[in-house]
Amino acid sequence: MADKPNNPSSSTSMVTVVEAIARSAGEIALRHFRSLATLPLESKGHLDLVTSADREVEEYLIASLREAFPEDGFFGEEGGEITGRSGRIWVLDPIDGTFNFVRGSHNWAVSIGLYEDYQATFGAVYAPARDLMVTGGVTSEARINGKLVPKLLEFDVNRASTGVGLHPSLATEDRLNVLRFIFDELNINFRCNGSSALSLIEIAMGETDGYVALYDSTWDVMAGLAILASLGVSHTIDWKQVSLQDKLKFACGSDAYLRKLRPLLEATSTTHAQDCEDLVAPKGDGDHHAVGTRPLTELRKRTVDLRGVADIRLMQVQDGPGRGQRLFIVRNSTGLGLEIAVDRGFDICSATWRGVNIGWNSSNNLPWPPHSIDAEDGVGFYRNLDGFIVTCGLDHVGAAGRSDATHFIHKHRKEVFNPLHGRISSQRATISGYGIEWEKDAPVIWAEAVVRQSSVFGENLMLRRRVEVEVFGGNIRINDSVENQGFRPTPHAILYHVNFGYPFLDETIKIKGNLTALQMEMFNCENKTPQDNFVDYFSEIPIATDRSEVIVELCNETVRGGVKTQLMFHRNSLPDFGIWRAFQSGVYALAFEPMRRASKETVLLPGERASYWIGLNLTS
Repeated sequence: MADKPNNPSSSTSMVTVVEAIARSAGEIALRHFRSLATLPLESKGHLDLVTSADREVEEYLIASLREAFPEDGFFGEEGGEITGRSGRIWVLDPIDGTFNFVRGSHNWAVSIGLYEDYQATFGAVYAPARDLMVTGGVTSEARINGKLVPKLLEFDVNRASTGVGLHPSLATEDRLNVLRFIFDELNINFRCNGSSALSLIEIAMGETDGYVALYDSTWDVMAGLAILASLGVSHTIDWKQVSLQDKLKFACGSDAYLRKLRPLLEATSTTHAQDCEDLVAPKGDGDHHAVGTRPLTELRKRTVDLRGVADIRLMQVQDGPGRGQRLFIVRNSTGLGLEIAVDRGFDICSATWRGVNIGWNSSNNLPWPPHSIDAEDGVGFYRNLDGFIVTCGLDHVGAAGRSDATHFIHKHRKEVFNPLHGRISSQRATISGYGIEWEKDAPVIWAEAVVRQSSVFGENLMLRRRVEVEVFGGNIRINDSVENQGFRPTPHAILYHVNFGYPFLDETIKIKGNLTALQMEMFNCENKTPQDNFVDYFSEIPIATDRSEVIVELCNETVRGGVKTQLMFHRNSLPDFGIWRAFQSGVYALAFEPMRRASKETVLLPGERASYWIGLNLTS
């Protein structure tokens, strides 16, 4: 492995340090490139390859950049993810153009991009097989092999050329629509070189006028977009509306180029399959076409305020044990309905799919205010437990017990009592906003809130949560950020208690996904009928995939012709997973539990944040 550069001194520029790291990473990749015949090769999907070189290069990049910039965060294609304290995130593609790499082409590159304040601010793209180094950003001039990039030419349609990036899983019709538009509407040339980073660099080199991409990843383009920003090149990405895990549909180039391309981006559909081994997380099923393909103006002719398609309303419970608490009532066009318990950790307390209950509800009936979680030797949690998704944490998950509290520095607080699964699920939220984003390529219903867990001379943890539901599909996504807003280091843990209930849960339900085959076979064969004397238990199950995204599926083929639920999460942020079986009569629940336990590695320093996401996809 190449040697790591020394820590940068205060007088050493970031450009010099990152360029040195990129060159060293390129040497590692080049060594593998010269011995392709012996290189282990895996597939992440159709025409989507990964090699041991990708992983080795990414590990080197993270280790070297972390040594140089210890306060920063990191997000890599091959799953490397570290939360930092500075707010800056290095977005890494160790070998952009892996397919070219394994076929012996020189069109591949190491891509290092810096993301901060919702923009790409610096990038370095190094193509070692071409001895090509390009750097630049919003505060540094773009350079190619050390020389300033000359001013870009004006867009001239008579000599224009565009780069094109089309994800292999993209619908064939969408790919053809892109090419038809380029040929018939623009009447210009195009090139597709198989590396998004180098496609963007071709703009800086004057070889093309722009680039249009359908479903590039953030690590593909972060570095290149930063370099182009220093040259005044624009793009159509709204970083405030996407996360680093999202696939991107965008164009970049001069303003004149983007005006030409905008009709294409507006017209192209959003059909895209996320392939994960033998599992597919579709955007919905065939029924959504009745409303999903109509333009917004046409929908408004039929439902003027669009409530015939989707709705979100803030309500208050007026009777029963939950009287007084606030709920968001959510429904979309495909029959997905949710309730969000605003005053119960902003958790999802109910979920239905086309009339079928998916989530679990207990006899507690979502009590408000909640009972004391410290009562009954710390298991008061069971008097509150109810709902589809119950968040556990934020400083403790698991059994009740006591832990050291001397880090909080108070003479009367040497220990802290941790109730079962922590306190966050019983805290009320402050609503930040809610609504429906109709103008997005894939419209979403959304709600945001902050939930605080705090104590004088104790923890001060803030959970920021955004819940999104597709308008025209079956996808639910929760994006969470946990910040230590105190001034002492604080233990941190989180667990998502995803609870399934009748009728989706019955004795015929089957499990499938990125778990060990033996564990899945045992689950599918066991007796899952309600039993009066059943003793509930939790079993931790190893994750059986090297991919960063984990998918675990439950399928019931007997209810309403078949209903399937997929849970998705990122294995680096939520490295542990288990299943809770509670098949006792009158309880009858099953829970998936992705989690991060408290440890020395998960202590949050003052001002430090940790980010998480989980996704659910419901289909018939």
